[in-house]
Amino acid sequence: MTAKFFAYAGSFLAAGSFLFVFVNSGRVDDVRKSLNLVLPLAAAVAIGATAAQFFIQCGRLMDEGMVGMMDPDMIELVSDAPLGTSVLVRISGLVLLLLTLLPLGIINKVLGFIGVIMVAASFSLVGHGTGEPRWLLGSLVTIHVLAVAFWVGALMPLYALSHSTRNIQAAGDMAHRFGQQAAFLVGLLIAAGSFLGWWLIGSFTDLFGSQYGLTFLAKLTVIAGLLALATANKFRFVPAMMSGDPTGATHLRHSIRWEALAIVTILVVTTVLTTVTQLPSSHAENSGGSNMENMDHGN
Repeated sequence: MTAKFFAYAGSFLAAGSFLFVFVNSGRVDDVRKSLNLVLPLAAAVAIGATAAQFFIQCGRLMDEGMVGMMDPDMIELVSDAPLGTSVLVRISGLVLLLLTLLPLGIINKVLGFIGVIMVAASFSLVGHGTGEPRWLLGSLVTIHVLAVAFWVGALMPLYALSHSTRNIQAAGDMAHRFGQQAAFLVGLLIAAGSFLGWWLIGSFTDLFGSQYGLTFLAKLTVIAGLLALATANKFRFVPAMMSGDPTGATHLRHSIRWEALAIVTILVVTTVLTTVTQLPSSHAENSGGSNMENMDHGN
């Protein structure tokens, strides 16, 4: 489960950092610096954690710990399973994102977008994204991951810009622009998340009467808190920064810290949802709920 959490966190941060910097680099040059700092570390963590997921699954199938992790037959078995495909696609996407740090000109943008899509799509190749209708659930999972990744990737550069004493107004303009982008992201998150929740849980009885449903409600509660923080940023702290008030930047930094904590909590809950809790039995068969088939449970 620890490996899965760091695979989530690293992948979202690497992909989201590239997306945020690409969309906003023309506005404030300083955001490019955050990409050079964050992307290598985030991608390295994601690659290591994703590889660990793969080998841990090999060991679990053999039930022999480290010996099973290196067993050629188990490696081949997991490689041919959905988890193996997901691992290959995700690591390949992360490598492409790392290549964007090289001075390759416009090729960087092409490599980066391909890498971002591959990282996001890799999460739809296992678990609930493999349920039926697969094309719809897989697309929703990919969209959901892209929206969350963009939000995660925005936090570091916004936090850095909030420390700027040279041009608080420019930092405020950037934060205002992200607020506009976030309004669109919230719509995507609510639409994709609500449909996935409804499809996977199936009824109010299962929502309140199953472990999966209660954990899903806990995730929604944290998301509501995150949206409350974003609202405070949009209507209080960012306007203050845009007017040149340095106290607005101070409040924004505090808010971003709480947003980061909320996102970590959401990732922990998501890890629990996809690892420990089981879907209600009435929907497990049609929602990618077969753990052996997907080989992505308990890592």
